[in-house]
Amino acid sequence: MTLRVAIVGPGLVGAALVEQLLAYRTSSQYASLPIKLAGVINTKGMLFEDALDAIGSIADLQSAMASAPASDLEQFTAAFAKNGPAVVVDCTSSDSVAAKYPAWLRQGLSVVTPNKKGFSGPQSLFDEIQALSQNPAGPYVYHESTVGAGLPVLSTLNDL
Repeated sequence: MTLRVAIVGPGLVGAALVEQLLAYRTSSQYASLPIKLAGVINTKGMLFEDALDAIGSIADLQSAMASAPASDLEQFTAAFAKNGPAVVVDCTSSDSVAAKYPAWLRQGLSVVTPNKKGFSGPQSLFDEIQALSQNPAGPYVYHESTVGAGLPVLSTLNDL
């Protein structure tokens, strides 16, 4: 089974992830754990699996995104929910994208993100995300972020 990955926001962080996934698909590890870049969306355009199969570099991706179909986040994520295991990686810092996590989880899409907004905004959003991700069989939510631009703020607070 292949894990399909969709990236929302191929900016600085998202582009680094795309580079890693492009390198991974030619690595020897791919055979034991196939991970496929199956979608990329930004505020202007979106690309799906067929177009991404021809992408070999970030420059290729940027070129393809320039002539990609217009962005529609609802259509974009719905395309993944019906085709088996999928992970949406939110590489934005958008409140409106984070607000989509519950809908994605209901569709069976797992969420991975460095975006703090779904976990530091309204308590109701956080509670809904937590409730929808409690099933051990999935879908799953994984999040991590830095504080203070990577400064050791958390360890300092712990020490205090």
